[in-house]
Amino acid sequence: MAIDIFQVGAQLGAPASKASNVRYDNSGQQAVARESSQTGRIIQAGVEQVREQIIRTDVLQANNEYVKRTNDLRMQLMQKKEKGALDIVGEYEAGERKIRSELMAQSPQSVKYGKGAMLFDYSTQQTDNANRRVLGQYRAQQFEAWQNTTYENNQNQITTTLMQNPNDPQALKDAVNKTIFSVEDIFGTYGEERVELETNKALGRLGTAVIKQAIVNQDYTESKRLVRYFNDVLTPDQRNSFNYIINQKEQLENSYKIAQQLYQQYGNDSDAAMAALESMKNGTSSFDSFVNAISGQESGGNYDAVNARTGASGKYQIMPENWPAWSKEAGLQDNAKMTPENQEKVARFKLKQYWDKYGPRGAAIAWYAGEGALSYSEEALNRKQGNGDEPSINEYADSILGRMGTESPKMSFEEGQTVSKIYKNIIKDQEERQKKYNDLLYRKIVGDIYGMQQQGVSYEAAIDWIKSTAGLDIETGKKMISAADYFYGTNGKKGSNKASSTTVKRVNDMLGDHAFATREEYLEFAKEQGLNADQIYEANKTYDKYKEGKGEFAYDWNNDIKYQIVGDIDENPAKEAAWIGAKALLQEWIISEEQKTGVTPPLYQVIEKGKEFITKQPVGYMETRGTFLNRNETVELSLADYKRSGIESVTEIGEDLYSVRLSNGTTEIMNAARLYTITR
Repeated sequence: MAIDIFQVGAQLGAPASKASNVRYDNSGQQAVARESSQTGRIIQAGVEQVREQIIRTDVLQANNEYVKRTNDLRMQLMQKKEKGALDIVGEYEAGERKIRSELMAQSPQSVKYGKGAMLFDYSTQQTDNANRRVLGQYRAQQFEAWQNTTYENNQNQITTTLMQNPNDPQALKDAVNKTIFSVEDIFGTYGEERVELETNKALGRLGTAVIKQAIVNQDYTESKRLVRYFNDVLTPDQRNSFNYIINQKEQLENSYKIAQQLYQQYGNDSDAAMAALESMKNGTSSFDSFVNAISGQESGGNYDAVNARTGASGKYQIMPENWPAWSKEAGLQDNAKMTPENQEKVARFKLKQYWDKYGPRGAAIAWYAGEGALSYSEEALNRKQGNGDEPSINEYADSILGRMGTESPKMSFEEGQTVSKIYKNIIKDQEERQKKYNDLLYRKIVGDIYGMQQQGVSYEAAIDWIKSTAGLDIETGKKMISAADYFYGTNGKKGSNKASSTTVKRVNDMLGDHAFATREEYLEFAKEQGLNADQIYEANKTYDKYKEGKGEFAYDWNNDIKYQIVGDIDENPAKEAAWIGAKALLQEWIISEEQKTGVTPPLYQVIEKGKEFITKQPVGYMETRGTFLNRNETVELSLADYKRSGIESVTEIGEDLYSVRLSNGTTEIMNAARLYTITR
């Protein structure tokens, strides 16, 4: 029978139902009642303790399940990223309510009501609060990550749109405005300093992208304008780097133009071109033209000129406060006078520093307004100087560059070397193009003439076609007539004797060893070796494979294949002999595989097949003579042995008897001993 501890407790605390009459004064009855009541209270206390323990156990079990399920829910929700995590707190609340409801439905009465319910609520509240706190922090992190991703995507889209029209001023203005708006939208609540910092970073990145694109497009004028436009948001290192790159590329572009002019004027006559280049070096140098432009702009070349407003003096209008330090830097003594000679030394020294550091325009700006002006905004660079009646910094720089353009350029030694190198590369490129053109032309000539001969076109008709096709191109006509004479001559007649396969292989091996500079040279040599018309036509196609690195020409035979098949063959005749036969077999196998699959076999397959070809197999026995008695030895030969010895095939026709077909078409019957002998 099941016992309900909560009902038993109630019964134990009740008084006895029957009174005792042992004593006449009923004292016995009273004593029994007192004892019974005391016993009931003790038992009641024990029951309460047991019941308390049961409640705690039930609550603990329910709480453990709650912790497990809510933690699982929290971990599941924390798998969501960025935008997907924005509502995880609400999702957790809904899930937690469902978990709590399900647990209440599954739990005993001790957890649902009274003290047990209070304990369960209290114990789960801590877990619930901890989960909410962790999820809130995670949501904040993911929200920030989502904002950053959105921001990055916006910035990338702005940059991509601008790259479609990088030289459009309106497109640039729109991109800048969109960038500023995008920054404010994300960081507007972070304070002005943060907004300014992020705006400068974003505009700097935009400027870097569009400047790089302008450099890639070789638009160096636009590149320099953009560097000035984004001056305030670029770091000093970025500005200096861009100015240096642009200056270097401009110089290289100028060198390339000069080299092209030399080639157009003198062609491949390098002696005449170098003489002309040498004369260019004797003109006024680029730096000298810059110095002259500065002096012309500042004073018109007057060593005694003085600016009444600023006190700047001399031909180059050096400020009085700069003279002591600059003259000392230039190597002059303290208190050096501003003599014409000293003016030249100091001005040239300082201008050369600026020239090397900033290039022509940057040096002009630094001279006019100081090096700090290189970091001015576009607005500041365009502001009139002095009392508003002197050129702006940009106007001054433009004027200097304009003055330099009127001077005849002189080259430095390095610039001359660059021009010379470019000129030689132009010649080399032109020679390569001509070589490629000649190769294609000769390939077509051989194909056309061979086709005519095969179709039965007469020699006279072929010559008439050649004259019509070549026109005034005498060299091409000679090549075509030479091909016609060969194909229509004795060697070119159908059915004429073919060169042996050994001869063809030797010629092609020489081709693979790069023995011929051109197709024409290779085919002419092939003709001299006795290849007939059909073989020459095939040789023409073989040369195509050679140029394309296909077929047997796809590998470096000596370095990639030979060593891996036969190992080191130095002073080892047996290995050398094995390699000769293996290579011939491999060349035939490669051609066969290409015809079957349309693909050149990979190197590892070639090596595996080569090892198969040199693997020796027993073919019989032969008697050898020893010192005291004769003995039989096994004869082992490989396919490579056969190929090297001119044996096409070996067929066993009886015991120790073989039918051997030789490369000359004859067949011999021989035993293993004879077979061994002819392969030595």
